[in-house]
Amino acid sequence: ALGAAAEDERTVAPVGYAYSTILGSGYYNIAGENLFVFALPFSWQTEAMREAPAPWKLLLPATTSLARVDDFMNDLTQRNISGLLAKEIRALSLVPGIEWTLPLDSSWIVRPRAQVGLARDYGADQTAYLAFLGATARRYWDIRGHRVTWGNGLVGAIQQLRHSGDRSGLALLETGFDYDFDRIFHLMGAPVTPSVFILWQHFFNDLDIARISAEPVTLRDMVHLGLTIGFREERTLLGIPYQRIGISLVRGDNDLKAISLNLGFWL
Repeated sequence: ALGAAAEDERTVAPVGYAYSTILGSGYYNIAGENLFVFALPFSWQTEAMREAPAPWKLLLPATTSLARVDDFMNDLTQRNISGLLAKEIRALSLVPGIEWTLPLDSSWIVRPRAQVGLARDYGADQTAYLAFLGATARRYWDIRGHRVTWGNGLVGAIQQLRHSGDRSGLALLETGFDYDFDRIFHLMGAPVTPSVFILWQHFFNDLDIARISAEPVTLRDMVHLGLTIGFREERTLLGIPYQRIGISLVRGDNDLKAISLNLGFWL
């Protein structure tokens, strides 16, 4: 399980929030409680990195989890920093890494990645070291202007608490399909297309999101149904990559309901 047990077995420290990088941006309701996750998937790639024999880029994702957005905004406008850290901001994480792009042929791409970083849990006053190792593989077929993509992913994650040394982890399997329709208009000389996708995530080890309720909440399966719009190929503006934007509905164990923002079908 991801959440680290405290000395009192009835209390579970919410370090599992550090893994909100996996959940992605959105509004989550689980076990009758709300959680707001903001994930900023920053990355950086130069022309030389893009033209390398095995193209690669730096991943710089930052994530924060909020319990109550209204209280967060009040504390922010009043510059009540101690209130932000003590009540509203559950966790902050920064897990940089490297991702490689390995084309097996013109329509089949594998992207392995490795990430190492830190997460700070303000509710439990703990710091955790995080490490991720994973890969995605996608194959697509172009059919009369439409594109069908089949994607798969596998991620292993380890978390170690700084002071106690307690260690936990998970393994995540993802698979899904994306249907990209024919272009609807052109923008900056490139066709813009809408798409729909369905994606299933399975956690081999329990993903514990602790302190959302009195007892830790365990997730094992999540299903995403999403809509996106944007470009089929990645573009850059002032050195910043962009491609698609979208929204998805998420359902999972323990009556998990979520509305999640995305940057396209991520497998």
